[in-house]
Amino acid sequence: MKLDPEDLAAAVENGIIQPGQADALTDFLTARAQRPGARTENFRVVNNFGEVFICIGQVMILSAIASVPFLFGAITLPVMAVLYWLMAEFFTFRKLRLAPAIVASLGFAALSARSYAVLAEGDLGGFWTLLLSGKYTFLLAFAVAIALAFIRFRLPFLLLPLALSATACVYFLASTIFPGLPYLAIFGACGLAILATAIWLDSLDPLRQSRTTAYAFWLFIIGSPLTIHPLFFSVLTGGEFGSTVGVILGCALTATLLGLLLDRRSLVASSLIYFTISIGYMSSQFATDMAMTVTVTALLIGSGVVLLGVFWYPLRSMIMRSLPQIAMFEKLPPYA
Repeated sequence: MKLDPEDLAAAVENGIIQPGQADALTDFLTARAQRPGARTENFRVVNNFGEVFICIGQVMILSAIASVPFLFGAITLPVMAVLYWLMAEFFTFRKLRLAPAIVASLGFAALSARSYAVLAEGDLGGFWTLLLSGKYTFLLAFAVAIALAFIRFRLPFLLLPLALSATACVYFLASTIFPGLPYLAIFGACGLAILATAIWLDSLDPLRQSRTTAYAFWLFIIGSPLTIHPLFFSVLTGGEFGSTVGVILGCALTATLLGLLLDRRSLVASSLIYFTISIGYMSSQFATDMAMTVTVTALLIGSGVVLLGVFWYPLRSMIMRSLPQIAMFEKLPPYA
């Protein structure tokens, strides 16, 4: 359990501890937070199974709503969107239930997006029909709605669907204005922008004690694969097997070094998940001898990940000590 200043102030006020003890405890906790190994990337989307139980009910309601407009008319969509917003308010500020608050926020965004799409296109079709309709009103409305939910509820996980939907909107807008622009370049630019935002958020809290570190976590999760995908896919479609394996190893090494520098396993992990999916695809596409090379590549990367997890902090300390001490590095998490 994490103590905050309000807890300590309440303990002093009730005579449980003395003011001097509260100050000493604050200094002690601050010192512990700066030691290597204390800045683990804690993230939560669910606190207990009781929250999962509530989420099951929320999802069942949301799935049932898919057929409601056919029965009662499109007016039910904005009404249910308001209901899910009120759910998010209740679970965020009254009951402090994280997972139900997330599901309620996503439900609000989906229902609001469908409401707008129905209003704009006059179609009561399903979500996929609206998504693929050609006008992309669903994605745009979803991005706006999820942004409103994030501004109100400040749930870190909401940055993940927000970044994805915003990237899709940027892609559709850019491809409309510049028809000849390669879509891989758009995805790469969006990925770099997301990574830059995550790094900036991390620089605001090197000790990882505020909510901004959770915001950065989810941006790293989506930003890294988006940045890597254009380079990897362009090489893969080129048909050069050796180049593809080299790109995988090069991107994995680059992501690892950047993750060590920033003390962010999430950046490395999301990249490796992408590589795992890509390697599985490559194994199914190439001949047997080439597939064996892909398998060996995956084996080497996997073994490196295990060793990296065990020796993360000593390796990071060695790298940081070998780099020149410049002012920019002062905003990175401390090392031993």
